Amino acid sequence: MKKKFLVGLVTGLSMVYMVSMASATSYVGYMNSVTTAADAMVAAQNNDGSFDWENDGDPTDSGPNNTQGATVRGLLAAYKTTGNTAYLDAANKNADWIIANNPSGMYNKDVIFLYELAAAGGTDYTTEAAASAITYINDNISQTGAVTGADAVYKRYEDAGTLDGLKYWMIGEWGDVGRLLGDIEIYAGYTGDDMAQGIGTLLNDDFLTYSADLSVDPYETDSTLGFVGILEGLEAGIGSGGTYTNTQNVIDTLANRVETGIGTDGWQSLGYATYALSLFDDEASLTGRDVLAEWITDGYFYTGTDAYLESMGEALLGLSSAAAPVPEPATMLLFGTGIAGLAGGSRIRRKKKASST
Repeated sequence: MKKKFLVGLVTGLSMVYMVSMASATSYVGYMNSVTTAADAMVAAQNNDGSFDWENDGDPTDSGPNNTQGATVRGLLAAYKTTGNTAYLDAANKNADWIIANNPSGMYNKDVIFLYELAAAGGTDYTTEAAASAITYINDNISQTGAVTGADAVYKRYEDAGTLDGLKYWMIGEWGDVGRLLGDIEIYAGYTGDDMAQGIGTLLNDDFLTYSADLSVDPYETDSTLGFVGILEGLEAGIGSGGTYTNTQNVIDTLANRVETGIGTDGWQSLGYATYALSLFDDEASLTGRDVLAEWITDGYFYTGTDAYLESMGEALLGLSSAAAPVPEPATMLLFGTGIAGLAGGSRIRRKKKASST
């Protein structure tokens, strides 16, 4: 009897161990992908803290200003995932560069990055970021004849009444800026929350009758990024207290593009799509995460003369934002041992009870 119990115990623990090791391998593989990508980003950073759009090995080429926040958001996400302070240090250096090199105003991704950096414990440039965003909104109100901040952003990107995928994406991200500004007054009588909710309403109205089952896209989003922007705008509005009717259809459409069209739009689209879906905790974000991790493991995270660092940063953002596999081998092993111990103790007690009678 004792021999059978020992065999059962060993078999049970072996099964628990194998399952837990599979989980551990998945987690280790994911973390390796994050650190591989983040280490490559750190190595590609210029001495002054900036990032080139194209990593061409020329440190005198700082690249367009609008690539900075988009690139380094991925590095900051990697820090929050791994806790490696080298990534936070690199993010701080880039923030210093953004502040020093954008005296006339920042891009929306820079503002978002600076808020995320402060929330993660890095340098706090949120005062400067908010001031830059407010100036941008006020300028566009006066230039476009808009009434609200949401209208100003919408009209800024509208061209002859047509909005394409890239413009929807930018509008959605300005909605996120509004959410970050919160109750800060942007102009007389309106706050950042008003702007976030207003952008969400505009995007919702544009897609009010949108069906995820449509075989033809009548809204000219023409890229995955269009749906990313709409989803970001709706999420920002919801976070600021808005309610919308078409959110699930956009989620379903974007999730379908991630699951069926992976790789067709490259690093940027899959990275941001994975990030946007993760805002709603959609399982499709895990699909995107797994593919991004595979790309990095397979060596596609190329940092040579044809590498676009902005897209790589966006891929790292998507990878690090989606839910990571949970490492629990020790917990599972202890749990399995406890169950086996309880079963064994119960059997011994029954045996003693039977023999005493």
